[in-house]
Amino acid sequence: MTFQKLFLKIAFALFLLVALSASAQDTLKLKSGSLKRVQILNNNAESVYFKPTPESPNAFYFAKSDIEEIWFENGKKEKILHPELTEDELKLKATILLQTNAHFKKSKNPIQATFDGSLLALSEVNPDDNKTIGISKPYDLSKVFAFQPVSYRPGDFAFLNIVIMVRENNSGKWEQQKLVLAIDHQEKAVLLLDVLTQLNKMLNQKNDPKN
Repeated sequence: MTFQKLFLKIAFALFLLVALSASAQDTLKLKSGSLKRVQILNNNAESVYFKPTPESPNAFYFAKSDIEEIWFENGKKEKILHPELTEDELKLKATILLQTNAHFKKSKNPIQATFDGSLLALSEVNPDDNKTIGISKPYDLSKVFAFQPVSYRPGDFAFLNIVIMVRENNSGKWEQQKLVLAIDHQEKAVLLLDVLTQLNKMLNQKNDPKN
């Protein structure tokens, strides 16, 4: 091998090393089996806050329950543990997230949330006297047609849209409706979507005659 060819091979190898180092990112291995290369900004007990690329102006969240492993840029790995929550534990978590972070559409009034089996009753609360405004509506979490992705908005704000069966005015009539919730913090929106999705899956499995 001539000196010139050896020099070109070494130069090409160094170029590849520099290019790979420049583009190095963290990797999320999801429970679905897919891999997502991201730049992690924050990693806590419940979620991962990341940018799709270092140059991206936008950042997003993943719930830890959707992740199997995190492969960090520095070579370290984190295996995510997934404790099995009971139905009551999931309902408690959903109730807390709803009552501390959620509002109806453009309203700033807090929400009161109560569970009765698969039914999630939601009502608006007057913060001045803590009294319910209007009539509580029951939503059937076992009959969800679509959990739409979290809609991120500027200023750590988000919307959650769920197409679900609801009973209007405590009548016996059920209808399909889009439940739109305004969430104060984007991370809480992702966590709420995750826990409601888990509840829906659990309730459907419980109601399945095969089980």
